[in-house]
Amino acid sequence: MEDVSLCLEMRHGSLAFNQKLPFRCRPDGPIPVFSKISIAIHSGECLGLIGESGCGKTTLGRCLAGLQKLSSGDVLFGGQPIGKIPRPLLCRRVQMIFQCPGDALNPLHSVRKILGEPLELHFSKLPKNRRTERIGELLSAVHLPGELLDRKSSALSGGQQQRVAIARALAVEPEFLICDEVVSALDAATREEVLECLSDLQRKYRLGVLFISHDLGMVRKFCTSAIALIHGKLENIFPAHGAPFPCPGRVIEGGMGKI
Repeated sequence: MEDVSLCLEMRHGSLAFNQKLPFRCRPDGPIPVFSKISIAIHSGECLGLIGESGCGKTTLGRCLAGLQKLSSGDVLFGGQPIGKIPRPLLCRRVQMIFQCPGDALNPLHSVRKILGEPLELHFSKLPKNRRTERIGELLSAVHLPGELLDRKSSALSGGQQQRVAIARALAVEPEFLICDEVVSALDAATREEVLECLSDLQRKYRLGVLFISHDLGMVRKFCTSAIALIHGKLENIFPAHGAPFPCPGRVIEGGMGKI
């Protein structure tokens, strides 16, 4: 019987980029990123994905979000290939939060406009007064004061910007979040605050979360389990709060590759 809690999975996923490099510095042809990776993340679960910078973590996350096509293999949401899910619906169900909120948010837009746009796009029939209430609820959910609503995102601190980015992702009521190094650019105190906020929201809404990081300490604090991407291969799976130990069956296959 199929596991009804299954939220997002990749089956035998492989990715290689075709790139023509100058001066014959290496042969032309596909550059492998990862090969034959199979992984499943369930609703209500927070899975950490760790690895060094440049190992392909973000690329793997983008594939799971449908932002990057695999060379081969499948990504499924609720057992259905994401290619068969209408793009607006997929965007609602799977949201990605990026590392640099300053780049992800329009610096000329107010917080009110940033949070209101996804509501207008995906909940166009929502009454204007209810939309205004919802914007306030989203800001409150990420522990930001209402006085920031009319402030431009460029006038916010890094921690405030990242909370607004989280609130914007939550605006469409997703079932799954892909968090790509969401606290790595923040100072230590702000990092703890944003992680605590994200953890509360994940539990409250029973979100499936893929938490991408190169910091094992952060993964241990936030995630229930973790995997490592090393040279395009998925390595040890372990409960994030304990010592690493192999857990066969969670990752079905991993293959060599290199960015």
